[in-house]
Amino acid sequence: MSNLAPLRVESTLGDLPLHDFQVSPSTLGKVLANQFEKRPELPGAIVADDLQMLGMISRRKFNNWMSSLYSLDKFLESPIELFLNAIKQNDNFLHLPDTETVDDAVEKAIARIGEDIYEPIIVVFHDQNLPDFQVSLLLDFPTLLQAQLQISQTLHQERDRQKIESECLVKLEQQKQRIKEYTKVLRSQKSVIQERHQFLE
Repeated sequence: MSNLAPLRVESTLGDLPLHDFQVSPSTLGKVLANQFEKRPELPGAIVADDLQMLGMISRRKFNNWMSSLYSLDKFLESPIELFLNAIKQNDNFLHLPDTETVDDAVEKAIARIGEDIYEPIIVVFHDQNLPDFQVSLLLDFPTLLQAQLQISQTLHQERDRQKIESECLVKLEQQKQRIKEYTKVLRSQKSVIQERHQFLE
């Protein structure tokens, strides 16, 4: 799980730690297996061909698939496109814009069915100056949950701070009221004392 920078309620997916890892459909299975072994932080790989996204292979599904194979060596020497076709996941991955807020992204991520809820999310960056150009990065699902938790804790801390400030303001107002009443009593007593002095004189 990644260390997060301080986040706010309006923080978006573009503010979170993302992973840049893409392979072509012709990449061999052993290359992907090697990268997953060398880079344990990688949640998966985006499969793209000529800037067109074909799908996403998560580390979890890749490892499950490899552990269920009888001819593992043959798979490792085969293009990764065979894996995509086998799991039929080409259109099942969740992709969201980098401007999506963390809270909205969590709602969409947990709405996924079954074990797909744990799959990484593809975060797509668009350049307004280049409408046909986009960059896709991977967001690990636990990182998204960690971000939501941090935002929630920040909100609670802010509410607690506002509550304390509000209570202090109420106490201050009560104190001011007491001072006013005390001042009024002092003035009344002073007036009585002056009247007595005048009477005595």
